Amino acid sequence: MKLRTLECFCEIAASGFNFSRAARALHATQPAVTRQIQLLEQELGFAVFERRGSKAIKLTPAGQTTFERAQKIINETRELRLIKDDLSDGAGGTLIVATTEFNARYTLLPIIKKFRSDHPRVALSILSVDPHVAAQLVIAGNADFGLCSATPEAS
Repeated sequence: MKLRTLECFCEIAASGFNFSRAARALHATQPAVTRQIQLLEQELGFAVFERRGSKAIKLTPAGQTTFERAQKIINETRELRLIKDDLSDGAGGTLIVATTEFNARYTLLPIIKKFRSDHPRVALSILSVDPHVAAQLVIAGNADFGLCSATPEAS
């Protein structure tokens, strides 16, 4: 079974069972989409659409189950493609660093410049706080990383 077959099937259902509309959305011809459904039904061994004459009018009960699973497969495939995009473009997100004002201004400045050029899709947030607050932010999960020149005393 091919992914394109499942895409055609899901698009037909999403297009109100209109094969021509589905074909336009898929940038395909109506006969090509019809052929994909024939192949799907042949491979599954059951009809996925209830028909009135040659028109599909709704999903069969087995077609409904197939539709739900096909949507999951298509969504998972999209997610897999996003992994490739994330790897090629660099991961995005936010990095929150809790540190003292001295470290923020002097120690981290050259590192921050390099980090931003190497990871343009990552938003960097520097929280200038005292060492005790920095530790609490990291422990609470409100900062990803803490950098302090003095170790806060245990409370």
